Amino acid sequence: MTGRRPIPRNDSEQEVNRIIAELDELESSREEPDLSRLAVYARHSDSFIRSQVALLLGFHPSEQADRLLLTLLHDREWLVRAETCESLGPSRSPKALEKLKQTAEFDPSVIVRVYALLSIGDLAERLYGDPTADRRFVKRILLTHKPLSIKLACDAVLVQWGEPDFLRPLIGALSKREANIRAAAANRLLELVSPDRAKTIAVGAAEALLFEPSRGIASTLAEVLDACRHALHPSE
Repeated sequence: MTGRRPIPRNDSEQEVNRIIAELDELESSREEPDLSRLAVYARHSDSFIRSQVALLLGFHPSEQADRLLLTLLHDREWLVRAETCESLGPSRSPKALEKLKQTAEFDPSVIVRVYALLSIGDLAERLYGDPTADRRFVKRILLTHKPLSIKLACDAVLVQWGEPDFLRPLIGALSKREANIRAAAANRLLELVSPDRAKTIAVGAAEALLFEPSRGIASTLAEVLDACRHALHPSE
């Protein structure tokens, strides 16, 4: 989700880039980070550093990491909040789940709400197996929130939780006029490929690929088809 910064032009930028290099090294090595040091970086004035801290914390779920992430969930920058939502997905904290639900409902950024919903899908399933109360929550968001990208995230979570009928709107979104919606649908379908869903997803993705004008979305659809083939014929 994050990009790369330009070449530093002063001492302050050099310090920022030094910290980013340190965080990149920790991400690459996957070594256990010094969380007290990350707590300092989580309060840095540079939003890119804060987003990198959120990204890194997702690789090392723990109670202390959850506490830092729940603080970053209130960051003023949407990119930091979105990264934080994604990093809370591997958590095992009921409190994190409740905070994600609040974010999915009330955050001013649609992108942040999408990432919150997707992490709710992972976290609620991990905590409860059959997350009945959370299923009702996601269906309420599906009915009451207008942005289509949010509805697609709800559809994806419900499919993940064993309701295959919600694949239909995801596949249908592959033919929408808006490229960002087609891209979101393709990405959600790629995440949902499994042996029991692969045939249905493959049929929809193959048809969409015939007419997809965007090279990037077409590439994702090709990945979807490859994943479906592997799910259906794992020995090939």
